[in-house]
Amino acid sequence: MEFKQFLGGRILTRFFHIIDRQKTLEGCPWSFEKNILILTRIDPNENPMSVNLNWCGFYVYVHDLPLIRMNLGISTHIGNRLGIFQDMEMDEAGRKWGDSLCIRVAIDVINNLLKRALRIRTKMGDEHLVNFTYERLSNFCYLCKQLGHIGKYCEQRFQEGSLIRERTPSTVLGSTPPRHLGVDPRPAHKTK
Repeated sequence: MEFKQFLGGRILTRFFHIIDRQKTLEGCPWSFEKNILILTRIDPNENPMSVNLNWCGFYVYVHDLPLIRMNLGISTHIGNRLGIFQDMEMDEAGRKWGDSLCIRVAIDVINNLLKRALRIRTKMGDEHLVNFTYERLSNFCYLCKQLGHIGKYCEQRFQEGSLIRERTPSTVLGSTPPRHLGVDPRPAHKTK
């Protein structure tokens, strides 16, 4: 591998073999000292300084969903509510049987707040409150729900007149051992 550092903390990496590049991108998100490293593949014709590095793929475990709702349709709906749905762990029939559903979602880590839970309504009118666990979650602020810092360094804590106190980290947002679905960490364009 070769590395070239640019201004603004960006680093261009050149892999000597396509398999190394593929394994590195599939293993995202990566972190260093609990800070997320956002990796993306760029076109040789692109300017490295203009590449959008706001998006990162995460494995998200969806809990408290009835077995009948553990399918590709609901997974896509939930994934697109969190960010951009990329993939799900499923059998040949497009279903998942178990205590939780594992989906891969590209999340805008700069502008998007991470969600602990979501109320979803199915076409049949059923309503379910589902909880989320994010895999390999790096520095996360429980005050402002943003990645990149922890509560004691949060700007919201130091705003004049703020009564915000740091909450105890929820196990719902905790990390779990990594899984690999073999997907490209770059987000696909969101369709409406």
